[in-house]
Amino acid sequence: MTLDAPELPDAEDDHEARFAPEGLDALERASMPAGARTVSFDGQRVGFDLAGLASLVADAGITRPMLLVDRRAVHAAGLGSTLAEQLPRHDRVFDAIEPNPTARLARAAIDAARRAGADGLVAVGGGSCIDLAKATAIGLEQRSDVDATFAGALGIHGAAPLVAAPTTAGSGSQATSFGVLYVEGRKRSLDHPSLRPRAVVLDRRFIEALPGRLSAISGLDALCQCVESIWACGATDRSRALAAAGGGLLSEHLRAAAGDHEPGACRAIMLGAHLSGCAINISRTTAAHAYSYAITLRHGVPHGLAVALSLGWVAAWNAGVDEASCQHPLGAASARALVTRAAAMLGVDPAGVGPAMAALLDTLGLPASLSAAGVPERDLPVLAASMDPLRLGNNPRALTRDDVLACTAGLPARPSDAG
Repeated sequence: MTLDAPELPDAEDDHEARFAPEGLDALERASMPAGARTVSFDGQRVGFDLAGLASLVADAGITRPMLLVDRRAVHAAGLGSTLAEQLPRHDRVFDAIEPNPTARLARAAIDAARRAGADGLVAVGGGSCIDLAKATAIGLEQRSDVDATFAGALGIHGAAPLVAAPTTAGSGSQATSFGVLYVEGRKRSLDHPSLRPRAVVLDRRFIEALPGRLSAISGLDALCQCVESIWACGATDRSRALAAAGGGLLSEHLRAAAGDHEPGACRAIMLGAHLSGCAINISRTTAAHAYSYAITLRHGVPHGLAVALSLGWVAAWNAGVDEASCQHPLGAASARALVTRAAAMLGVDPAGVGPAMAALLDTLGLPASLSAAGVPERDLPVLAASMDPLRLGNNPRALTRDDVLACTAGLPARPSDAG
């Protein structure tokens, strides 16, 4: 699917509308089955076969790795023996992986890594596994009060080296220098350049083995990240180019990957999700992500689905940005053009993002509204009051609690209600 991006005003030097990100061609060639085993891209070494993991771990300077692993994902993909061959030391394994990792779980992983004498980490799992590995990497490097660091009372001074092999095509955590940790029920963002994995393995067999629902939910997170990265205040030419490339792959191939597990489509969404992580590593996310976290925490709605259910009203709100409400450094006119470009990734204008996402969710067999996902209308004021202020500040249009309530009141219950 190829979409023509709208022109920005002359004030914006819009390289990404005309040129692919530097190095993208090499990355795409290397990801093909007959291509090269690894390639350097965006400051990381990227491989496409788990059989090359040991080499990447050695190149990262890790001699005594501890493995954090989602065993179910590894065995579902038939890669258990490959992983054992690459990392033969089974006494350095932590497999108590949970969704939405907590400080309690991170302390347990840190204790295990210290007992094992680990000097680095390997994460083979989804976004939660990789985020847990990032928190563990901080604890390995910093011998001071790690609880205070997790709570935000002390800064992050460094982290042990990390290599990541994602088993989902979703969060892009393998490409970012930040991670999520929940401390006493509150989401904390751990953010430091040392948290970005030194190397990555993108083995599409993990995606081929995923249940279709999980492929769909994780892919939605990556797609929404690409959309938000286009309009984010922190975006650059390069991050928007990365987001456009990743979003194109995800929007074109997500249905086939989730529905038929077609190998080429699985490869495409894994690469698209990685590009989404590269994009948000620069731009960060915005109001749709800010709104989604409380939906997940309060109602157990999977993160990717929660973001997808939030994207429509945020896009419509952002399309109305004017000089009085503008937070974007390029000004209101450029911000409106960027919102239009982001919506074009889905083949619609900003007003059509909500219906388009609802239709996509319906096609994927997922709830297409907050109410269908089990979020009662009476909880909307609590959700509006719980939005992450950092991500709100990165949104192109300022957004108050009352604005959120006005935007979310009366959202359609089904795609057909949206017109």
